[in-house]
Amino acid sequence: VAEYPIIDTGTQSIMANLPETGAPLQEFVSLLGEVDNPENLDRITGMMVVDGVLYINAETWYDAPGDNKDTSLYATNADNLAGSQTNGFYEVTGGANSAGYMGAIPAELQSLFGGAEYYTGWSSVYSITSRYSQGPSFWTFRPQDMQQGGALQVAATAWMNYGYSNGNSAKWLSSRATEWAAQGTEGPFPPADDLWNPLSKGMYGFFIPNS
Repeated sequence: VAEYPIIDTGTQSIMANLPETGAPLQEFVSLLGEVDNPENLDRITGMMVVDGVLYINAETWYDAPGDNKDTSLYATNADNLAGSQTNGFYEVTGGANSAGYMGAIPAELQSLFGGAEYYTGWSSVYSITSRYSQGPSFWTFRPQDMQQGGALQVAATAWMNYGYSNGNSAKWLSSRATEWAAQGTEGPFPPADDLWNPLSKGMYGFFIPNS
């Protein structure tokens, strides 16, 4: 994890002419390696700063059994990553179904979600699709619960989740979400589902302003 300055965007058509951020405000540090990591989490899936604390969701790229429970950690000082204390891992409800992108819920919409201020979610981004939501998910939670001490579990509430559910396609965003052909199968094949298919990835979820 590192910190770079946010600069004005560019509209140049040649990549080399696009504006550059310049030097990082904070150099890269390996936060996943700062805590005991028995499940070998090796991919950061989401980050969010709340009250100066950096919260991080992570997972294992190839969790073959799909049974990892660890999902999250936090660095106590987002402005000093190299000198910050890092704590984790914690277990957010939903596991790989929920612990990816994170963000703040707009104040005018919080009442729709039981007063929750923050959300998290994820989808079938990496290998072993059966551990994922078959479409972008939306869960509410309190990241600050990681700092309460003692408990490793962090409660989250699912508002939208397309869990694999042992192959029950009726619970997916698209019934063809995991459609594939065995190696060696002769084509032609029907076009992939436009809504959600094995190559679809929901990398980040956000609220459209004034929606």
